[in-house]
Amino acid sequence: MTKDNYEKFVKDFTDEHGELAYVVLSMKDYENLALNIADLRRYLDQQSKIIVYYENALTSNETIE
Repeated sequence: MTKDNYEKFVKDFTDEHGELAYVVLSMKDYENLALNIADLRRYLDQQSKIIVYYENALTSNETIE
């Protein structure tokens, strides 16, 4: 969005979604938010891999017995 298309954006957005709200972040806050989201993604990916590992380990043990 730029200054040139701001009015059109506001009109289109409010027509489709209703009210318009703003969230303002400083560059430092945005950087922190991006780093935190990246860390959450890394953690979730790690947890998913751990779950898959244990599911495979349990499945392999059940077929041996």
